[in-house]
Amino acid sequence: MRELYQQIKAIRRARGLKQEEIASVLGIKKANLSRIENGGITLTDDKLEKLAAYFKMSIEEIASFETAHDKLLKEKQKGALENLVEQQQKQIERMKRNNENFLIDLHNHFKDQLNAGKTNLLGEDTQPKDAFEALCKIKGIKHLFNDENLHSNFPLLAPFQEYQEDYPELTLNLALKQLDIALGLLD
Repeated sequence: MRELYQQIKAIRRARGLKQEEIASVLGIKKANLSRIENGGITLTDDKLEKLAAYFKMSIEEIASFETAHDKLLKEKQKGALENLVEQQQKQIERMKRNNENFLIDLHNHFKDQLNAGKTNLLGEDTQPKDAFEALCKIKGIKHLFNDENLHSNFPLLAPFQEYQEDYPELTLNLALKQLDIALGLLD
């Protein structure tokens, strides 16, 4: 927000008034009004009230006055900000889709490896029971499985959350069945 002296000058200019007119209303010399408008001297309270009456504005309206240029600039900035937010939202959606596609591709890769009889998928002695378990055992994978990185209806999200809670084997099998149904592998 601009200083009061800048606002007085902006209002005078916006209304097409000359310094002589305002100085006459305030009962001061033009040179003193010039100093007021440049911040060199402060307008007294009684002079400020006279000025507000002349402008037919309250002191608050003077303090918050916006020129047409100010309003246009503010609208442009608002539009630019809205555009930036929209672009960021689109980028977030692209990142979520890419994350989801990566997880599905990785899951399918493990499934193909297991179907081909490959062992030691993760460099461990124990063989994962299925592709989903292999996916869940990847170090750091939990950072990809969260609501910030995935859509809430992403088919691998719920089974992963159930798996991470270390439910009994039956629950894991149920989660895997739900996953297969969600991916269209089972009816």
